[in-house]
Amino acid sequence: MQNPNKLVLGQLFSATAQKYARWFVPVAPGRYVITYANCSYGNVTIEAGGDQDGLFGRTFSYVRPFGGDGAITIGEGKIVDAGYIRLEGTRSHPRVVGSEATPAERDLMKSAMPEVYPSISFTKFGP
Repeated sequence: MQNPNKLVLGQLFSATAQKYARWFVPVAPGRYVITYANCSYGNVTIEAGGDQDGLFGRTFSYVRPFGGDGAITIGEGKIVDAGYIRLEGTRSHPRVVGSEATPAERDLMKSAMPEVYPSISFTKFGP
């Protein structure tokens, strides 16, 4: 069973008006932080974060939040567009830069979901 609090960003690309309605994923209210990201392009996968290696190659089940704009708070009953993230830094020291959806993307959402659009809170990941 897929974790309902895990968001797979790869499902969010190739924007069309028909797909916007499926991009909103229910999550429990709370504060969320980014701890892992990967991007696959052809046969290459780039990763950042995840479990940290310990002394002598021992792996611990410890993850830490990315630096920068890696956190977001979702309120009870809220519909939130969290915008975009860009990753900087290295695999072991990733840093997030957040930005809100552009006016063009908001217009596309408005046309795709006119009944829901007024309820959407536009924000971005932040510190």
